[in-house]
Amino acid sequence: MPGGGRTGLSGSGIRLERRDDVLWVTLDRPERRNAFDEGMIRVIEGAVEDLPPGTRAVVLAGAGTAFCSGANLAWMAGAGRETAPVRPEVAAISRFYATLDALPVPVVARVHGPTAGGGVGLTAVADIAVAAETATFRLSEVRVGLAPAMIAPYVVRRIGSGRAREWALTAERIDAATACSWGLVSQVVPAERLDEAVATKLELLRASPPEALAAVKAFFREIEGFSPREAADVALESITSRLSSPEARERIRAFLGSGSGRPSRGEVRPPRPGARVGSPKSVR
Repeated sequence: MPGGGRTGLSGSGIRLERRDDVLWVTLDRPERRNAFDEGMIRVIEGAVEDLPPGTRAVVLAGAGTAFCSGANLAWMAGAGRETAPVRPEVAAISRFYATLDALPVPVVARVHGPTAGGGVGLTAVADIAVAAETATFRLSEVRVGLAPAMIAPYVVRRIGSGRAREWALTAERIDAATACSWGLVSQVVPAERLDEAVATKLELLRASPPEALAAVKAFFREIEGFSPREAADVALESITSRLSSPEARERIRAFLGSGSGRPSRGEVRPPRPGARVGSPKSVR
């Protein structure tokens, strides 16, 4: 989004908004329960791959009653390409999730309603997922003869292989409380408190320096699947690099100068209960 950003393309089904230092990406095709297609993917990828300096997080949200029902099956089926080795639609979806996963800024999913298939993937790929009590979740691919192959790595990372396998086989619909107990979402709140809960998570993220947040994300991606012994060398490199960074050195000096347990001057605290998310501004 050069020069401060751009609005979602007309008819793209995506609404982009800058709310202070956060990019809100809203799936805005409620008549299709926010099922995404190639055009929507391209708008989102274009927005998140060119984030303006100072962007601290990306929030994924949905318009209407549903969060996201996954990929648009009419588009994903790709009529006339039944024998293609790799369907371009499938490749686009796989790239889409990988792009979100690799973002240097935290991704927060704001899940307010029914979520299925690829929508579960959007929830799982987020670093933080906050759900309303009204949200439901379902790995529904098997019911239409498919497998949740492209989102499986992210779902498994969240809830574990055994549980993910059973869920993919049964296509059971679970409520938000169950999703939280499984680890798919981070927090469940009443629907009227969802924006407040998201605001609290964003303020907690703002309390830490952006380079450190990016380093944390990169570190956990790199050690994924490693044993503690295998991760040791990566950990040594990571902490050594961070100790040498101006950002960390400044923070450490401020912390030591403020006294143990006391916030340094200018440190951001979480908002008080009832705090507003921030005033929305359409991206220009």
